[in-house]
Amino acid sequence: MAFSRKKSLVLTLLLSLIAALILVPLKVLRRHVKDGPVGASSAAPTTVEGIPPGIVWGIDVSHHQRTINWSRLVTKPGFIFLKSTEGVSHVDTRFKSYYKKSRQHGIPTGAYHFFSFRASGKEQARHFIRNTTLASGDLPPVLDVEWARRLPSPQKIAKEVNAWLMAVENHYRVPPILYTDEQFYNAYLKGRINKKYKLWLCDYKNEPRSRWVFWQRTDRFILEGIKGTVDLNYFQGSAQQLADLTLQ
Repeated sequence: MAFSRKKSLVLTLLLSLIAALILVPLKVLRRHVKDGPVGASSAAPTTVEGIPPGIVWGIDVSHHQRTINWSRLVTKPGFIFLKSTEGVSHVDTRFKSYYKKSRQHGIPTGAYHFFSFRASGKEQARHFIRNTTLASGDLPPVLDVEWARRLPSPQKIAKEVNAWLMAVENHYRVPPILYTDEQFYNAYLKGRINKKYKLWLCDYKNEPRSRWVFWQRTDRFILEGIKGTVDLNYFQGSAQQLADLTLQ
């Protein structure tokens, strides 16, 4: 009996080992199919050196970046978006100085408005227009729409967002760009916004499936001249195509 038990134990261990040798490769194969080659990283670059060749990239900043040492921006971004306004009363304290410096350094510059669900789109558009002067060579204005604790219905959101977009387009004579999280876009705005308004989508893990012109890749990018981290964005196109977007 003792010998039989020992033989049975050895057989059991052998079968377990064989099963493990079969199942582990299957798990790896399933992972390979789902996530791409094993070991391949989808992590966003944190420095200029990590950006794939040929990508036109840029950053977006607000007063949260505080003082930018523009003379230390040895590697200039291909474009920069600056926060200008929010809601119907807030004006970013750094917008004017950032705007002046960015243009002096020859960086294609744009301005964005952070949308509030507590005021109408028309009121917010007027606030943005009063405080945001754009010139030839600047990028189109941007509307930044993000998640909030209490959201109106999709129909209400789309109505007010459209009101902002149309009012700003009428003033600057160029279709604005819509910035938002892709999940928010799919839930609240997809199919409710005119396709002429180009999308700037935020997704820190995967490339957005919706047709994007700008993609916010990460908020942990490090660029010499800026203290802390900053948002990194990709442009879907060449430097010339980016120039074609600018105000004439």
